[in-house]
Amino acid sequence: QNGRPLRSMTLWLRKLARMRSQVVSLGGVGIKRPSRSASSKRSAVDAHSTGESGPPSTSSSGDKPAGGAHAPGRGKKKAKRKPRAAVPVQVEAPSEWRTVLSKIAEFRENGPLAPVDTMGCERLADVDADPKTYRFQTLVSLMLSSQTKDQVTAAAVKRLQESKGGLTVDNVANHMSVEEIDELICKVGFHNTKAKRLKEAAKICAEEYGGGIPPTAGVLMKLP
Repeated sequence: QNGRPLRSMTLWLRKLARMRSQVVSLGGVGIKRPSRSASSKRSAVDAHSTGESGPPSTSSSGDKPAGGAHAPGRGKKKAKRKPRAAVPVQVEAPSEWRTVLSKIAEFRENGPLAPVDTMGCERLADVDADPKTYRFQTLVSLMLSSQTKDQVTAAAVKRLQESKGGLTVDNVANHMSVEEIDELICKVGFHNTKAKRLKEAAKICAEEYGGGIPPTAGVLMKLP
């Protein structure tokens, strides 16, 4: 029993000696430098307390973490739907369509004028222009009239006609930019797209039809 205090004192002195050997003196202040074994044990304890087993490892592809788990935020790709085959549909004319047409014609003849009567696409071209320009202006009026009121279409065509160089195939194809066209037709529906299509159509008319427009409805409908 008398030897126990001495043994404890000896162990304490040895521990103190080891601690002194690990002290680095910097500016008179003693800073303990932990040993590698102590720091590794502390890291293991911290990882165990947080539930982590080490730094996450990734697979060779880099898309999934170790263990086969999917990366966060990524799900399964949706299968593409196959396009349905077109089904031919037969449309029959209404049985009373001739009667309805005659009534509409009678009403239009005796009734009040509508905007289309004075501002329809067939009435917007310059009657004093040469035949090629007249037909091109009529084509432009038709292209601008989609999803647009007749009054708005008429005003846009008028601005194009009064612009520098006028509404001709050569001017639209070679001298006006898409931005300039868009500014002049900015009030029509889908004016951004129509400005680009108008420029493309004018180039086709200039290069393939000598400044005129395609001669048939089928070719006209192939324009942009």
